[in-house]
Amino acid sequence: KDKFCNEDAKIAVSKRDAIAKHLNRSHDSINRFVSNPNPIKQKKKTGPAPKLNSRARRSVTRVASNSMKSCNDINQELNLGVSKWKVWRALKEDSNITRAVMRPAPRLTNVHKARRLDFARRNMSTNWEKLQ
Repeated sequence: KDKFCNEDAKIAVSKRDAIAKHLNRSHDSINRFVSNPNPIKQKKKTGPAPKLNSRARRSVTRVASNSMKSCNDINQELNLGVSKWKVWRALKEDSNITRAVMRPAPRLTNVHKARRLDFARRNMSTNWEKLQ
């Protein structure tokens, strides 16, 4: 069985060689065309590899989701070894995460505290299971 596979591969390579000679192109350019006949849709990636791979991006999203952690806190918790700006960009590019500045809320006044304490004292003996 392996013998036939090797022979088929040799035939395919020899056909590509013949095509390359006929078109006056290199064997490598023919191989690239066969592996990707429409290069407009799928370009070869250039440049350095990303510092945050897809797995790290998912972990950043998971940690940032439903939390108030800063980019530095997320970076230190996951021990990513990248700058806080990389983490910030990863969060910004993720459509599921929306970061916003917290709106200021008024502090509890003494009146609020007294009313909460009064409510707690009045309802200490209330059975909350019956209120469903």
